[in-house]
Amino acid sequence: MSVAETGVSIITSTEGTNGGVGNNTNVIEPVDHVLTGGGALTQIVAYGEQNTHIGQGTNKAYAYHTYKSNNITEKIIISRNADIVLPEYLELTLTNPDLSIGEIKRLIFDLNLKFYVGSLEITNLPLNLFANLNEPMVVDSKLYINLCFNILFEDIKLLGLNYNEVSFRLNAIQGPSLLDLTEYFSDWGIVSKVTFLDTQERRQLASPQELRIPIQEINYFDMAVNRNNSSLTSDTFYFRIPSHGLSKGFFIEVDNINHISNIKIIVENDRLRFDLNKFLILTKCKKISDTILYFPFNDAKLFSDRTPQSYEAGMNLSRFNHVHMEIKFDIPKTKLKIYEVIFNVYKQQSGIGGLIFCRDNYSYLRELSDYDNKRKINALVDIKYNKPVFKLIIDANKRFCPISFDEIPLKEQYMSCTECKNNFNAKLLQNWMSKNSNTRKCPMCKTEWTNFNVYINNFEINNSILNKVKTMLKKVSSCGEDERIHPIISNQIVKQII
Repeated sequence: MSVAETGVSIITSTEGTNGGVGNNTNVIEPVDHVLTGGGALTQIVAYGEQNTHIGQGTNKAYAYHTYKSNNITEKIIISRNADIVLPEYLELTLTNPDLSIGEIKRLIFDLNLKFYVGSLEITNLPLNLFANLNEPMVVDSKLYINLCFNILFEDIKLLGLNYNEVSFRLNAIQGPSLLDLTEYFSDWGIVSKVTFLDTQERRQLASPQELRIPIQEINYFDMAVNRNNSSLTSDTFYFRIPSHGLSKGFFIEVDNINHISNIKIIVENDRLRFDLNKFLILTKCKKISDTILYFPFNDAKLFSDRTPQSYEAGMNLSRFNHVHMEIKFDIPKTKLKIYEVIFNVYKQQSGIGGLIFCRDNYSYLRELSDYDNKRKINALVDIKYNKPVFKLIIDANKRFCPISFDEIPLKEQYMSCTECKNNFNAKLLQNWMSKNSNTRKCPMCKTEWTNFNVYINNFEINNSILNKVKTMLKKVSSCGEDERIHPIISNQIVKQII
């Protein structure tokens, strides 16, 4: 393979021999290079005195490659044909090239692109948002959407991920499923800028040293007046922000952002954190398009900056039990969409990658009737708990109460979260609920608490169980054991009678 094949050319200099002074002519000549199994470019820099001007720069070469899948329902695996990969564009092949950009945007409105390292979802990219940040292009019956990947992450250092597969998957939240969308899109791909490094640079990147990268995540959800009746409208949308973490602002999507008259952020149900009238909306928020408005907590910081400094004066939502947003319109609306920008840190070391902070992962449809109004939410004080029932905790990892930091003993009452599956001491959790009854959030995953069943960490003793225990005891006696039940035998009894 030659440099010309990868789109790389080397500029060399030819100097005269007249006392070291002559006509200097820059000529472009392809330089052959060797690719090892790992993709190292071993000969890039041209020979000659001009190399002294390179200084301490990295010895590398760039090329472009499209990682493809034959069906939009299948994931794309980023193969190790380069050392570093920067995804730049999503490519979708159109089955109908006559579709307009407006029609295409409606089709991808509820699609997002998920980025995985191993089995861990690192971040997701709502395609509709990025299609508004940069206008999509249609070239040769293919749709191209700028992913702005370096705004959320940075180039993917494949060389340091020996034990993790890197992949992308399309995901449909609402509306048409991926299977339905195969009628409009056939295959798909990730157009990427790839980097080849020389031997020394590859050694540095492959070292087991820890790499930390500040990243941005985007969580989003839809708000509708009514899920089943799209004709119902409202001039006021009041809803809870369901995430936690450090946030720098929100994107608000509605059919016409010029109709927004007021934006409020309320913490702990009564403390007003932000109150933007129409003048402040026009001067402190940024218009992305006719349908998307960016509302930053610090208008001096850019959304495109993912450094920790760009989150100065942001809101740490983890410090509040509940955060609500209220948006008012001059003209009533049927629905809107909220995108939240959250800070996180990606860590890569010893061949694997992951996140420093546990990420929220929500993208779904809500309706105003879930909240009704602020007075109704504030009135949710009396909580009725169901009568305790026997339910032994079998999984040893689930016997730990995150509130008391103690194991839930036998015969103790406990409650379970339907979302995160954590078990809590019943009295401690009910005390938590009494103090936070306005939102009834799980202490761990922060989702709305829905399971008000109370369980007893034991199995229910009845005649059938007693007979089984007596039978087991007789077997123990016949084996010469004393009347005490050995722990191993005790476990056998539990397995048989549950």
